Amino acid sequence: MLTVNSLTKVYGLSWARCGWVFAPPAVTRAIGHVLLTTAGSAPPSSAALGLAAFAAHEQLWQRSHQWATTNFQRVKQWLDAQPHLYWQAPPHGLFGFVWHRSGENLRSRIEQGCADRGVLVVPGQFFGAPTGFRLAWSCHETLLETGLQQLEAVMVGEPP
Repeated sequence: MLTVNSLTKVYGLSWARCGWVFAPPAVTRAIGHVLLTTAGSAPPSSAALGLAAFAAHEQLWQRSHQWATTNFQRVKQWLDAQPHLYWQAPPHGLFGFVWHRSGENLRSRIEQGCADRGVLVVPGQFFGAPTGFRLAWSCHETLLETGLQQLEAVMVGEPP
């Protein structure tokens, strides 16, 4: 049996490049070797912060659960009001995939939106779907609201 997980998406801790693997010892050693030769080693401070996050597991879980419910509803409401966007709402989680009805490759628009407005979504091109983007809602409600307003401006092509 092999189980891999991280703090990044489950708990909304993008800074915590820390995760875990449950597997037979030979497999974990092989994974460690591949990770070291492909990604290098994380700074010790990252491991220390990750360990502190594990200690706060229950509080982080409660926060993530709130985001997955309250923020999801806000994102769903926002998307329902965007005639140029659509999605298949995920049954659970902290992110989903959104498509633009224009059929346009959105990568340059998304990159420009990041540079001009500070809004960050993952271009669908990285998932083989260039007409869409991955949208996360694992953040404080105020930040989400600001981000959705800025994202709307980017998607309708408003100048900054």
